[in-house]
Amino acid sequence: MSPLYASAYDIRRFAASLLNRIIGNNMLCSNCRGHISYDRSLVMTDLALIRSLDELHRTDSLFGTFNGNILIAQEHDILVSRSYGMADFASGRQHDEDTLFYIASITKQFTAACILMLVQEHRLALADPIGKYIPQYAKGSNVTIVQLLTHTSGIPEHVSLPKFWNNLDAITTPEQLFMYFKDMDLEAAPGTVYKYCNSNYILLGMLIEAVSGQTYGEFLSQRIFAPLGMNRTFYSPMVMDSPNKARGYAALQPQPIPARVLAPVIPFAAGGILSTTPDLFKWSNALFEGKLLPEEALRVMLTPHLHGYGLGVHIEAQTMNGTTQTIVYHDGGIDGYCSKLVRMLTTGHTVILLSNYDQVSVTKYYQAILSCMQL
Repeated sequence: MSPLYASAYDIRRFAASLLNRIIGNNMLCSNCRGHISYDRSLVMTDLALIRSLDELHRTDSLFGTFNGNILIAQEHDILVSRSYGMADFASGRQHDEDTLFYIASITKQFTAACILMLVQEHRLALADPIGKYIPQYAKGSNVTIVQLLTHTSGIPEHVSLPKFWNNLDAITTPEQLFMYFKDMDLEAAPGTVYKYCNSNYILLGMLIEAVSGQTYGEFLSQRIFAPLGMNRTFYSPMVMDSPNKARGYAALQPQPIPARVLAPVIPFAAGGILSTTPDLFKWSNALFEGKLLPEEALRVMLTPHLHGYGLGVHIEAQTMNGTTQTIVYHDGGIDGYCSKLVRMLTTGHTVILLSNYDQVSVTKYYQAILSCMQL
């Protein structure tokens, strides 16, 4: 592998430096200052972990409500790929590993990676003002690209506007999304306050299209999905009629109630990708093994800014059974779907949850899974 690309060694070493920043001390164990190793004997066998999850799903009042797919892996080894519940209650179609879900805001990882690819090609810079590429945005012309990526732009959230939700059927282009916040004043001076905001990633999607000359979907397909063999991952309205797509639900009890159906353009570059657990596993490995971005670009992506948010990812210190490690993750939630993708940098674990039921806490599901993993 080229020295320009991050190896597992590099990622673990970087994880140690991130822990120093996150927990604010230098009291890491000596082996954390170089190659952070892990003991594979601590990893449960596939069958044992599956049994633990199945038992939890059968007996636990919270985890028993999970309806969707789970994948747990360490490095390249898939420990669990499990499906629970129904992809479509009306037809009786059950989930399987090919079931398509909206991944919602996990999409932001992909959008951030696309931006960093363009940076590597010297087609833009993170410090560039957005007005350089989207001159029609006068109100936010001085907001920089990195401020969009880190949710520190001060731009208002368009999805909080009632008029947006009242006109969903009329939205067919990203530019129409942009019009909802184009003339609104900034809520804070750029770079001073963290506020999670989907409008930032609408602009980033428009930026990718403006600079690349391709649609957002074309760029994703040619630069990420096809090269990684992510054949079950899409940003396309055509996939909405796929027989493998999970139907989204707003309620499961006392009877299933389907959620409203959103076209991919509605969440756009903030949440419009559909995928499967196996494909997201390909994505996670490729990203953290340096197959998509040079080492320095990956370091930039994984460096926390305000509120522990990097470029399209959250970075946190997670403590389990007295051991602290760095995790990189993103949650997602959209009408009828919720999601979570976690990469544990120190141990190399990946945990993916995709559900077609939106009235749940995906973080609580994740915590239940951790209890079964016994890390």
